[in-house]
Amino acid sequence: MKNSDQIKIILLAGGAASEREISKQSSRGIYDALVGIGYKVAVIDPALGAGQLNEAEKYFETDEKWGEYVAHHGLMYKANDAAKNGNGAQGNNRTNSQIKKSATNYTGTNSQNGKETIDEIRSRVSFKNYIDAIKLPVFDEADLVFNGLHGRWGEDGQIQSLLQLRGKKYTGPGVLACALAMDKGKSKIIYKNSGVIVPNGFNRLKNSFNFDESRRKVLKEFGFPVIVKPNDEGSTFGLTLVEKEDQLEEAFNFAFEFSDNVLVEEYIAGRELTVGVLDGEALPALEIRPKHGLYDFECKYTGGMSEYLVPAPVDEEVSQFMQQQALLAYNSIGCSGYARIDFRLSPENKPYCLELNSLPGMTKTSLMPKMAKEKGMSYSELVDKIVRISL
Repeated sequence: MKNSDQIKIILLAGGAASEREISKQSSRGIYDALVGIGYKVAVIDPALGAGQLNEAEKYFETDEKWGEYVAHHGLMYKANDAAKNGNGAQGNNRTNSQIKKSATNYTGTNSQNGKETIDEIRSRVSFKNYIDAIKLPVFDEADLVFNGLHGRWGEDGQIQSLLQLRGKKYTGPGVLACALAMDKGKSKIIYKNSGVIVPNGFNRLKNSFNFDESRRKVLKEFGFPVIVKPNDEGSTFGLTLVEKEDQLEEAFNFAFEFSDNVLVEEYIAGRELTVGVLDGEALPALEIRPKHGLYDFECKYTGGMSEYLVPAPVDEEVSQFMQQQALLAYNSIGCSGYARIDFRLSPENKPYCLELNSLPGMTKTSLMPKMAKEKGMSYSELVDKIVRISL
């Protein structure tokens, strides 16, 4: 294998999904680590298409170029604002006006009034610009693409498809594994059939949605509280913990602002835990103790709002069983490289798999690096390990 200073890496950062800013934060840490190790690194933001910024430092310091682009197309939307004003990992109670304000915080109106919606603009921007970006000559000589994207078009199999067609090696799971992991409803079916414990739930599509039928199904199968969330979003965007029946319709409306496919799940009381998998090996379990009691957007991305305990203070047999469950989920959809599997641990110490993150956050304070550190691996060593297993 080549020495570090001979290896050329393209770092994909940003993107057009709702998790753009989170991706840039992860990519900043990854970039610093890669450069520090000695790799030759070029930063590419696929949302910018062929019009890339040549200076990495300037790219991470400003989002001016992306802001100019989306403003030109009639979109002024910051996903972070929507999340901060909206619901978190288990949600908050909200009024209908608050929901509409945070979910459609952009200049212009919706497609019914003659302008494109957020998703329509983002989709159009993504499909064209991502292809233009991947066609750039800088990819010709790259040995590896380090995928620092999050959310749609970054961890749902689409960018992976483009990279495979381009003949480029990349970090993280492949096309099918990423697509399945992003589709929470379908992946849950596979997990369950593979012996992974998952919460009971059902999906509803926007184009055939009947609220009364869905309400009756919730009452019959779960009762309250219940979780309502987009089927294919991350970072808790669009998620609500519904505690009372009269909050259910607003929760559906809110989730449908983020996706045409909504997942409803029974609420699992208990503790929030996660297990990382690196190159087929389960890392120590980590417990998350949010200040709110609910791991929402603020607790995820605001310093001091959550406490992280690794190894998780659980019985050894519980920890080992959770690691086994994580590996089952990881292998069942054909993951490779690295991933993070999130759980709720019931008061009876029964772990329920909530989802698999095929490209988990990689800031220096993210969960994956914390678990790797418990194994004696520094942040730079983790980044280097991901590179080496992907080449």
